[in-house]
Amino acid sequence: MPQHQGRQHQIRTLGRTRARHRDQREQAGREDRRRALLHALIRAAHKSGVDNISWNRQIWSVSKGGPRPWTGTYQNGAPKNPHMDHIHVEWTRDGSQRARLNFLELEIAILRTGFEDLARANQRFA
Repeated sequence: MPQHQGRQHQIRTLGRTRARHRDQREQAGREDRRRALLHALIRAAHKSGVDNISWNRQIWSVSKGGPRPWTGTYQNGAPKNPHMDHIHVEWTRDGSQRARLNFLELEIAILRTGFEDLARANQRFA
């Protein structure tokens, strides 16, 4: 094989490796953001009318605390959604009727500022 073909192969391999590492960093960043949002929701739950929060096969509730394993099936035997790709929030009736959720909005605003800083930092290293 001529020398230049070997070099092109090395460049392609290096590019795939960098892309794989970037994807792993992005996935880790998403997990960190979800975890931060989950904790913000838990902190705001009592003042915002949240009843329970499910994510990543775990559930936290105002009445029972947690997190604890989230398992279950519907009446037809089908498994319930484990909420692996999103955070599921259920509100109390009182919480669902509120026009504003000031404490929760404040928690999310604090997170967003951090997320924006994190996004800018990640762009510098991408």
